[in-house]
Amino acid sequence: MMEPDKYESLLFKQIKSVQETFMQENKENISNIIYKSLLYQENITHVVSLDLSFPNGKTIYFYLNGYIDEPVYITNIFLCNGESLLNKIDKTGQSELKRVAVINDKDGYTNVREEPYGEAKILWVVSEGEKFYFTPNSDKNWWKVESYDGQKKGYMYQNRISPIGKQPVDLYRPQRVFFP
Repeated sequence: MMEPDKYESLLFKQIKSVQETFMQENKENISNIIYKSLLYQENITHVVSLDLSFPNGKTIYFYLNGYIDEPVYITNIFLCNGESLLNKIDKTGQSELKRVAVINDKDGYTNVREEPYGEAKILWVVSEGEKFYFTPNSDKNWWKVESYDGQKKGYMYQNRISPIGKQPVDLYRPQRVFFP
């Protein structure tokens, strides 16, 4: 059996439409997409990440439900600074994108800093194989990080971060958006 062409899939057409809207960078259009969409709560156990990178180097992160037997829904959209678009508009749900990572450092450790620059105070050290959370930010080189237990926060230079998968963390109130 032949695989369907990815450019003919319903998912691709929906995402392409969303991408074209975001390329316009029109806040009114973005708000209309969210408010005219069907939003409802439901426990979501599996989601898919779609990172859309634009020619200017910015990336927008879409999280979609991963169920094969359902239409594709957007569960959250994160802007290039890691901020949740849904939270920014209606102040609900997860406020920042958090992904799990380990370090990418030949020395076997990386320093986490108090401020986003190399001379800032070292708060703690992440060792090779140790998991932590990070918030991607295509606007900056220093990204927010958080210890895996959530007790410590700081900054790490982005090229020291090696993501593990692309699953969102702590979707407090999962939202599903359907594009009619």
